[in-house]
Amino acid sequence: MGGKAEAYFGVELGQPIASLDRATLFIEDNDELLNFYDTQRKRVQKFADSYLQDAANPVVTMISAGSTTVTPEVAKTRLGFQDFRRMQVLVQGWKTFNNTDYRDHAMQMILDWADTNIPNGHPINQTHLEGLHYALKDLAPNGTPGQFTTTDYNTRVKPWLQAIRDATVAWAFPPEPGGGTLLYGNHYTHHYMQLYMCYLSLGDTTSASNLLTAVDTHATQNFPFGNAAITYPQVFAVTALNQGSKWYEITGDFTTRFLTGVTFNIVSSTGNNGLYTCSANSTLVLGKTRITVVESIPSAVANGSVSEVFQTPPHQMPRAATNVGESIDFIRRDSFHYHTYDMQPWLTLAIAEGTNRYQTKMTQAWDWWWDKVLDVNDLHTEFTNSSDDFDQLRWEGSRSEYLQPETFWMPDEAARTICLYYQYQLTLNPSYPINDAILAMALRSDRISTEWAYWFRFTLGV
Repeated sequence: MGGKAEAYFGVELGQPIASLDRATLFIEDNDELLNFYDTQRKRVQKFADSYLQDAANPVVTMISAGSTTVTPEVAKTRLGFQDFRRMQVLVQGWKTFNNTDYRDHAMQMILDWADTNIPNGHPINQTHLEGLHYALKDLAPNGTPGQFTTTDYNTRVKPWLQAIRDATVAWAFPPEPGGGTLLYGNHYTHHYMQLYMCYLSLGDTTSASNLLTAVDTHATQNFPFGNAAITYPQVFAVTALNQGSKWYEITGDFTTRFLTGVTFNIVSSTGNNGLYTCSANSTLVLGKTRITVVESIPSAVANGSVSEVFQTPPHQMPRAATNVGESIDFIRRDSFHYHTYDMQPWLTLAIAEGTNRYQTKMTQAWDWWWDKVLDVNDLHTEFTNSSDDFDQLRWEGSRSEYLQPETFWMPDEAARTICLYYQYQLTLNPSYPINDAILAMALRSDRISTEWAYWFRFTLGV
C-alpha cells in the first residue's frame, strides 16, 4: 500500500467506507483497498465481540494522575479507564454491522459508570472520558436521549454529564506532587478538551463556542514561541550596586521577577560571582530594578550580569521556546512523551470543533516533533533536562521510563497521536498525504493494542 495514501480512507469511493457493502467496495484494480478495509472491519468485529464479555469497571473516584506508584486504588482506576476505549469500539461495531448487542453493551457500560462515578474535575483523570463523549455522539447525540430510554437518559446519564461539567468548571489546578508548574501546560489542554466535549455531549453549543476564546489564548501559551508574556530565566547587565545597602540594579522594570526569596546568580563580575537571594521585593527606581539581597556584596565594581535561576514563580518555563511548534510541556519536561500527550487533547478538541481553527498549530506541533525525532544529529534522551521533580519521583518509584540514564523515546507511544493527527487532517482535506513510514510506526507498535478505537476512527471513519 506504500505510496497510495488516498487509498487508506476510500477517497476514491466518495463516501464513508463504513457505509459500503462488499459489492460496492469492489472497484476494478482496487483489490488492495478492498482487502485493507475488509481487514479493518474484521478487526472491529473481533474486538467488539470480545468486549461483549467484559463487564464495566466503574469507580467512585478516579485516582491515577500524580501517582508515583501503582496502589490498588490506582490499579482499579486504570482498569476502569479501559471501559472508555471499549465502549468506543462497541459503538464502532454497531455502526459498522448494525449489531444492536454492541450498542446495548456500550450503553450498559455508560449507565454503570453514571450510577457509580462522582467526578472531581481532575483534567488528567477525566481526560479518559473522551471515549464516553465519543460514544455519546452516536448513542445520545446533542444532549438528546437517542438510543437510551428517556428515563435512563434524564435520570442517570444526563445528571452524570452535568456533574462532570460542574466539576470540570470548578477545577482550580492545585499544585501537583513534585512542585512543577502546571500553568499553560497539558493539564490545561486536557481540561479545555474535556469541558468542550462535555458541553457538546449536553447539547450546549453556546457554551462550547464561548469556551473557544479561552482555548485560543491557551494555544498561544501552550505553544509559546514568540509570546513575550511567558517568562523564562534571562540575563541582565548590572548597571549599579551598593555594598552598604546590599543591592544591585538592572535597567528596565523587572520587579515582578525579583521577589522575596527568589535566587539568582551574579556572573562574569569582578569579585561578586555567586548565588544571591532577594531579601525583599525589588523596586523600580528611575527606570531601573533595584534588587536587595541577603548576602554581602564583596566587590564595589559594578559589572557582570544578573543571571536568573529557573524557579516558579516567577518563571513559567526553564528556557525560551526555539520553534513555533515546540510545546511548553517539552520545554519543561524535555520529553517527547509529554509533547505528544499534550497534542492528543488538542487534536481531539480540534476534530470536535470541526474547522481549521487549530490546523496551523497542530501542523506546526507535528512538524517540529517529527523533525526532532528523526534528527540523527540530535539523539534526544527523555527527561534529561526536566525541570519537574515529579519525573525524578516516578523514576524512584520504579517507573524506569522516567529519567533512566540514556532513556530514548519509544515510538510506540505515538500510536494515538498519529491516528488523531491524520484523522483531523483528513476531515479538513480528504486528500491529505499520509506518510507510510509514520503510519506503519503506529500500526506495528505494541501500543496499538490499546488504541484500536483511534485506529478505526482514522481508517474507517466510524
